Amino acid sequence: MKKTKILSLFLLLMWLFLFIYSSLDAQGRFGSDIGFQATLNTSSLARVMFMDIGVLSTLIALFIATRKAPFIKYLFAILTLVFGSFAALPFLAYYYWNKEK
Repeated sequence: MKKTKILSLFLLLMWLFLFIYSSLDAQGRFGSDIGFQATLNTSSLARVMFMDIGVLSTLIALFIATRKAPFIKYLFAILTLVFGSFAALPFLAYYYWNKEK
């Protein structure tokens, strides 16, 4: 199996893990939440991590938009700005699966 296919499968597994984890967390399976605003108000680490996520989402969206891929790449670039890895990982898995065609 080629490395790009293995990378695609790995990206899909990461997306599946992210989806399952966020679904379980939304049900409160990992404990209570102090809230978004309270977290940002009390933790400088949380503020830096939040900014880092925004920067990385923007960079990944630019990467997606500049690839030689179908026109739908622009939709995924915009979705990545809003939903982050939830949109980026499926597109990147598709992109690397079909990269050598």
